[in-house]
Amino acid sequence: MIKVSIITDENIAQSYGNIECIKSLYDASGDYVLFTCGCTMDTKALSHMLKLQKDVVYCDEKIGGTIFRKPDYSPHTLMSHNYIGPCLIRAELLDKSKTLYENLIALSAKGASFGHVSQVLAEGNRRFEENTSAYEAKGKVSIIIPSKDNYDVLKRCIHSIRDKSTYKNYEIIIADNGSGAYTQEKYAAIADKYVYRKMDFNFSCMCNTGAEKAEGDALLFLNDDTEVISHDWLEKMLSLALLKNAGAIGAKLYYPQSRVIQHCGIINISNGPVHAFIGQEDNDLYFGRSRYNYNCIAVTGACLCIDKNKFLGFDENFSIAYNDVDMCFSLYEKGLYNIVCNDALLYHHESLSRGNDLIDKNKMKRLLSERKKLYRKHMELLGRDPFYSRRLTQLRGDFKEYSVKDTLISPYKTLRLVL
Repeated sequence: MIKVSIITDENIAQSYGNIECIKSLYDASGDYVLFTCGCTMDTKALSHMLKLQKDVVYCDEKIGGTIFRKPDYSPHTLMSHNYIGPCLIRAELLDKSKTLYENLIALSAKGASFGHVSQVLAEGNRRFEENTSAYEAKGKVSIIIPSKDNYDVLKRCIHSIRDKSTYKNYEIIIADNGSGAYTQEKYAAIADKYVYRKMDFNFSCMCNTGAEKAEGDALLFLNDDTEVISHDWLEKMLSLALLKNAGAIGAKLYYPQSRVIQHCGIINISNGPVHAFIGQEDNDLYFGRSRYNYNCIAVTGACLCIDKNKFLGFDENFSIAYNDVDMCFSLYEKGLYNIVCNDALLYHHESLSRGNDLIDKNKMKRLLSERKKLYRKHMELLGRDPFYSRRLTQLRGDFKEYSVKDTLISPYKTLRLVL
């Protein structure tokens, strides 16, 4: 029978029988070690955790009286802070000279297997340990901005890049799908590279056209109606994009002149992909999810950075909507992890360029059609998101606990779909 050593300051009651309570990792003689992190553990915690037969097993927990529904294994979330907390670890893998958090980071880097029990098995008041180490940003970034006959808005965007960015190794490429001659001249004057190709609007094709001219080590796709806030946004996003197992990197976007969130990652719920916390004031929401770097199933193409060697190209069958989600889904399916970088801040003057699909029924019909196309291509991700708990609401992006009282909301009214 497997023996478990439990690091705790007091005796702990468990239905699982073969345990020992210890004060220090050096005293452990078990096959596994349970770190309680000062939490009270459910009496059946070990029984549930041992069933997964993983190197590391963690569970949902109640912190300060509020339930924390954790994502499944999220390596870059773990690198930013210890979201895992109370956990069971195979003893032979532990370095006794390191703290729990240091061990978790090391095990993640070595490819240890992580399992998540989506039940509340721990309760306490622990604080998250943070990792303050920074990744290295190096190389050239190609900033690709699709735009047409929108000079004043584009000028504001480019001015904010050039004026505020502390990372200077970049080029700005404007991809134009049909501006008039006067605008073409003005576009060419403010870009490092200007690519003109007259065609019907197809965001995917415009991005791909710009990418063909890119010389950068990383590509950063940017809407022309964005505006830089944080000076270090480029190096923050670039350093994450260059990590071996990273996919697409997104930024945190605010509505103009506010701290109201427009984007800080996308969650994939029963109503389809939605922006997390959209329309909410940014007040360190849901256990740091709007503060730390966080793995998520997708990020918006309004500001998306990716290593050029990992760029799959946008699927041009998604001409307007879900092209960004489609690419992020594909990256996830290839074993890469998409990340929202909550330290990279921009304003997003949303839908200034092409209007709002949610107030036009014809556009809404097209949007829903493209959503069906998205899930036909990615059937295994229909209603599934490893980075968002099924025990949270599946109808909105506010991270509230799931309730049987939840009712389907008309997408024409309050549901905000990814644009």
